[in-house]
Amino acid sequence: MKVVIQRSKLLDPVFLAWTEKSYPGTTLFPDSEVDERVRLFREIWLDKGELVTRILEKETGLRFPNKEYICHIVNRTHRNLSSPLVIRSRLLPEEFVVALTHELIHILFRENTQLISVNDLKTVFSVEDDCVARHIPVYAILRQLKKEMRDLDFQEPVDNNTNTAYRVAWDFVEKKGADFVLRVVRLATKKIMA
Repeated sequence: MKVVIQRSKLLDPVFLAWTEKSYPGTTLFPDSEVDERVRLFREIWLDKGELVTRILEKETGLRFPNKEYICHIVNRTHRNLSSPLVIRSRLLPEEFVVALTHELIHILFRENTQLISVNDLKTVFSVEDDCVARHIPVYAILRQLKKEMRDLDFQEPVDNNTNTAYRVAWDFVEKKGADFVLRVVRLATKKIMA
């Protein structure tokens, strides 16, 4: 699986109005700085991407069905997205790997809903919230990645994050353990495949 990382000047204006409304006074990076970030992101992903992909597929038992994914780097957003795959330009290269991995995990599960859906995740984890159910395996996989890629800085969700579902999911993984969560995901996937 290949990730094509590209600057997206087309998407910048789409996010501009939202960013200005939600985050007034945001200073945008100059184009030259964004272009340099894109170069650094490509460089670090070339170094880490294959290992990340291998770990994601091994830990979940799922496969990326597409051979290529386009990752749009956008200057005018404060959040990352998985559909379309959008990553903000303000990140450091190490943060980029974590952010891209987070969104790729969402893509991996979304593109394998015939094997394991969000409702399956809600059932196996005994949670009611879709966002919590989606983020439990995300944080479990990120914890596993941290074991194998010690040079990357994986941080827990910020306490003041407006989305408390992230914190609930993080706490679930902390309590149950990443190995347990991923074992449950693989078992649920195998049951559905049987």
